[in-house]
This record gives sequence, structure tokens and C-alpha cells, in this order.
Amino acid sequence: MIKRIMRRIRHELTTPPEKLFPLRPALPVPHGISEKELFEFVTTVRVADAPEQEMRAYGSHDFRRFVYTLEPLAKLFSTINAQKSSDFLG
Repeated sequence: MIKRIMRRIRHELTTPPEKLFPLRPALPVPHGISEKELFEFVTTVRVADAPEQEMRAYGSHDFRRFVYTLEPLAKLFSTINAQKSSDFLG
């Protein structure tokens, strides 16, 4: 019994940390769009009166965060739209 526990502990200690704790999970890019295309889009978005270089840098540095946020928002909007459709259809 103790040998089995020790084997398990040894196995857990030799497993690379990224396998146990995925610090950079795969990007959930929308279907039909490549990561490169999405990056190009995000880094070309401009806010009125914002310096172009500042916005490009912001889009570049926070690209992964934008994409990770995009997935739950898309699910939320599809849920809202489905609810509106069902309310409309009765």
C-alpha cells in the first residue's frame, strides 16, 4: 500500500507542471477564422482619438485575453438570441 502511494507521489512530482495546470490553454478562436486573421483584426481596431500605436500595442499585448473573453460572450449572446426567438415564437 505504501509503495503504491509512493509511486503515485513520484509520478505526480515528475509530471510537467503545464500538464497539471494548463497556464496557456488553446485559444478558442471562432470557427472559420485563423488565429492570425483574428490577431490582425484585433490589432487594427481603433478607438476614436486614441493614438494608433497605443491601440496596436494594446491589441498585441492583450490579444489572448480578448480571445478568451470572446468565447463566453459569444455563448451569452447566442443564449440571449435563442431566448428572444423562443419568446417571439411563443
